Amino acid sequence: MSLSGLAAFSSGSRTPTATSKTRKRVKKSFANGDVYDGEWYNGVPDGTGTYRWADGSIYEGEWKRGNKHGIGRYEWASKAMYHGDWIEGCMQGIGTYKSPDGSTYTGSWSKDCKHGLGRKEYANGDIYDGLWKDGVSEGLGRYIWKDGNQYNGQWMAGCMEGKGTFVWACGERYDGEWKAGKEHGYGIFTSKEGGKYVGQWANGLRHGRGISYPPGTVQMEGGPATPRSKKKSSKEVGSDKGGTPRGIAVGSSALDTSAETSTSHGFETEGTYSGNESADERKTNASRGDGSSGGEDAGSTRNVPEFVSLRDYEDGKLVSDSKHHLEKLSSGRMSLRKKKGKGRVRVEQGEQIFKGHRSYDLMICLQTGLQHTITKHSREVKSKLTEDDFVAKNGVLFPRKGSTSTPPHTTGDFIWKDYSPAVFTKLREYWGLDAGATLRSICGGQGLREFGTPGKSSSVFYVSHDNRFIIKTMRKFEMKALLEMLPKYYQHCTSHESTLLTKFFGLHRVTPKGGRKVRFVVMGNLFNTSLRIHKRFDLKGSTLGREVGAKKKQSELTVYKDNDLDYTFKMESGWRDKLVYQVQKDCKFLEEANVMDYSLLLGVHFRDKAKEENGDANGLDKESVETCIDLSAIQDPILRDHLMVAHKSMAISTLASQNSDLSHRDGSDQLESLASSTRPRRTHTLRPVFGGPGGTDFLSHMFGKSKVELGVNMAATGIPRSQAGAASALSDTENDDVPNELKSGAKDVVLYMGIIDILQEYTISNCL
Repeated sequence: MSLSGLAAFSSGSRTPTATSKTRKRVKKSFANGDVYDGEWYNGVPDGTGTYRWADGSIYEGEWKRGNKHGIGRYEWASKAMYHGDWIEGCMQGIGTYKSPDGSTYTGSWSKDCKHGLGRKEYANGDIYDGLWKDGVSEGLGRYIWKDGNQYNGQWMAGCMEGKGTFVWACGERYDGEWKAGKEHGYGIFTSKEGGKYVGQWANGLRHGRGISYPPGTVQMEGGPATPRSKKKSSKEVGSDKGGTPRGIAVGSSALDTSAETSTSHGFETEGTYSGNESADERKTNASRGDGSSGGEDAGSTRNVPEFVSLRDYEDGKLVSDSKHHLEKLSSGRMSLRKKKGKGRVRVEQGEQIFKGHRSYDLMICLQTGLQHTITKHSREVKSKLTEDDFVAKNGVLFPRKGSTSTPPHTTGDFIWKDYSPAVFTKLREYWGLDAGATLRSICGGQGLREFGTPGKSSSVFYVSHDNRFIIKTMRKFEMKALLEMLPKYYQHCTSHESTLLTKFFGLHRVTPKGGRKVRFVVMGNLFNTSLRIHKRFDLKGSTLGREVGAKKKQSELTVYKDNDLDYTFKMESGWRDKLVYQVQKDCKFLEEANVMDYSLLLGVHFRDKAKEENGDANGLDKESVETCIDLSAIQDPILRDHLMVAHKSMAISTLASQNSDLSHRDGSDQLESLASSTRPRRTHTLRPVFGGPGGTDFLSHMFGKSKVELGVNMAATGIPRSQAGAASALSDTENDDVPNELKSGAKDVVLYMGIIDILQEYTISNCL
């Protein structure tokens, strides 16, 4: 099913349910000793039920046509346990698996294998957080050892392979290329004193030519911070099938066997020169900061060394070593950074509220009241809610001068009222909202932005400065509808972690002295993303009057309608199945709550547009890297040529370090560039490959998520509507040849979606 068809699950149609008279609840015992207790339809389990096998295994959850399908919990006789999504009898979607040995995995699954984005906590205390494929780590990921060592970068078949950074607990690190769990290719080793070796590696050993820089000679920008020194480890990293991913021998000292150098973790310490310098030279170099002391300011001119060593290695053994003078360099320190792309000015929705703005006093009231509510109730989280919590109302007077329980503020007196505060506190906790971060976002000193509704209502919206939250004013009947559905809404959201329904974080009312009551709800912003939303659609599954007029001024903020949707979208098969399942569940809930006129809000990011606007994030050529060194001033051709190679090595290593530490990166243009540069592979039906590079799980990891959030960062292929028929005729067989016109018209996109406007009740007046 394409996403254009998903709107049929939205308002305007009812989700069919199996209500045949043959459906019943049974308890059946089978000849082999198995027992089933649950819903039964057409001769097989269908609905919810519990199946107990004779060997002691048990499954409790949802069924469809005799298969485990939906959300369920399976416990093996060995006491291993899985709880999460099932599709056609297989673990597929998002779930948690607990092994009898104490290890736990939470994340994406496909056909009973860890596949996609997930986090595994091993019984020995190690942690892997990243991408998986067919049960082993593959793609971007971070492995943290119990002793503090960590690797952050690319993986292949359970091994460190590609580009990445290994940081030892003692402060040493390697940035560069890996193969089969060993350093292989260009790389940089940095000692804890700050010296660097930049050169080639093979099978974990220095092999080929490289340059040794004493401390203070080179500064790399953008790398992650080095952790504090800890005890070194002698642990060997093993295969994931036997426990942990394969990698380097962390405590090995076999990488450099030259007698004249000291070793640490198998790497030559870059704080000393080779033993062919004289005692006078050693004294001179030491006075210039060449020694092992790393405490000097690397940017201080008087402490910058004047020599680097050009070295050749064979299988880790030093075969030649020559020093080269750097006095002709234009700068005593080299730095490396990637040039910034031009990018585009991002269009922000709404106008900034400032002092003197018509809504300034109301904003102060909202921020003051919210700060009071969140601070108070974050300290009083209930372990279990009662019926009274869903109807609770708390009113507080906020005098301008303050009181024993309220702070002073700059606007007039007002009355603040909370509705069901304990319930919304539990929801914020369930969705992982930190009270401090929420306060900084909404109540910080940067203020809110205001914009009017694009729909038929007269609501006004306020957006937090970081786009995380939206505050919507409400009419009285909307507040009443939310309060009436709140018990079932709470149950539905906490039972369906992947719900697409609007996330409500708080319901409040403010009444300024002598003013009118303003009711409002705090919600999550569906389009809180670093990727630019190029097109927005409000889809209802209807065509009558569902288009934006041609005369209306259009921009990235224009909200289009059903008839304007000129693409169908093909998602990864695994996430498509999960999306359809969840939309059906959400719409069934809304139907039972007598809600109508809701919409599927869809945001589309076109990856090719982002690439045109921001450039390619993987540009590692010399033009994309700026340096503060004048290579033309170096007379030695061997040193000059190798410095060029060294700069390429630094570029690869530095950018690998940045790209493998994406959860700590800022800068929307950089993230857009990386997302546009890492395109997903496609199946023969033009769908992105499930769990592959550039796919949904990859994007979620890129944005610092520990697991996929349904409806957010969803990779897809956009097919022009004129070609949708031909695209839907493609099958998954290997012999399909995709027509060139389909390939050329298909677009790689990232989708954001959620069900909004869910507070419109269906009454008899809607039929008149």
